[in-house]
Amino acid sequence: DWLRLFQSELDRAQAWLARQSHLQVLYLEHGQLVSQPAAQMQRIQAFLGAPLNLEAMVAAVEPSLYRQRR
Repeated sequence: DWLRLFQSELDRAQAWLARQSHLQVLYLEHGQLVSQPAAQMQRIQAFLGAPLNLEAMVAAVEPSLYRQRR
């Protein structure tokens, strides 16, 4: 089953990232990016530690293109 394979690979990648003490990772959920773009863009800005054009980033999100998949 492709979904099980995908989840297995995702788990492996996340475990590898967790062992990389020299890397920082910001995990984002697609649904939250669509439903709360301003808050998520602020998280990205804080993670990067650099000023970003948050207004332009939020404007780039088009919720009508998002479909909930099950």
